[in-house]
Amino acid sequence: LALNAKELGVTFYLDQQIAPGAAVNREAFAMYKFSNNHYIKMGKMYTPFDIRLEDDSAYVRQATGFNFDSSDNSIELGLDYTQSTVNLFISNGTSSVSNDDNKFLYGVRGEHQFANARVGSTLVLNDSDSSQQKIVNVYGAYTFADFTLLAEWDWILTKQSNGQDRTQLVGLFEVNYQWRQGLNFKLTSEYYDPNKDIDENQETRFSFVTEYTPISHLQLRAGIRVAESIPQFEQRNNDKLFLQTHFYF
Repeated sequence: LALNAKELGVTFYLDQQIAPGAAVNREAFAMYKFSNNHYIKMGKMYTPFDIRLEDDSAYVRQATGFNFDSSDNSIELGLDYTQSTVNLFISNGTSSVSNDDNKFLYGVRGEHQFANARVGSTLVLNDSDSSQQKIVNVYGAYTFADFTLLAEWDWILTKQSNGQDRTQLVGLFEVNYQWRQGLNFKLTSEYYDPNKDIDENQETRFSFVTEYTPISHLQLRAGIRVAESIPQFEQRNNDKLFLQTHFYF
């Protein structure tokens, strides 16, 4: 739900998920847009991080913690320079309604769009009493003919108060091919190293998905996903076949 007060330049936005026995407030913020298309947002919202991949189960979404299940109380300044955008943001860094300390998450995201491509990067510092986390992210997308390529790479350094530091690497590469209108094929390769100090603990995952959109607001998906991890994580070594139906309204 979006309400515009044009004379004030303010937009009020609410995204409320309603389900039997539960209601989840995903986003609720106010946005003021300046005359030059720059804007400022305040409230509960999703942090502007990378390409906003919709698959929350992807390694790049799980390891970084930036997904569609982690909106946070934030302030965001957006600078729009036509083909380039810059986002500066501060949030609680906890995905909680309140912040129980004086430490916050700070970040900046920059992106430039070309004729058939876009590239960007995000820098994040998340401070807390027990740890400090730094994330450096680079991403890009390129379209040619009926193909669209997506790529993302994340470097995550977590410094614990007990002196035990951990460096993670996580990446994604995806190829989309739109065979015809309403029919898309998606091939995805993922990589995750949960700790660079431990040898041969990397995980990989490969997916092939067919997406069919016969009419507006309806999408049918069928896919297979093959995940490989170390033998100790038997539950993460699996082959999965799935069918999904998405309704958009």
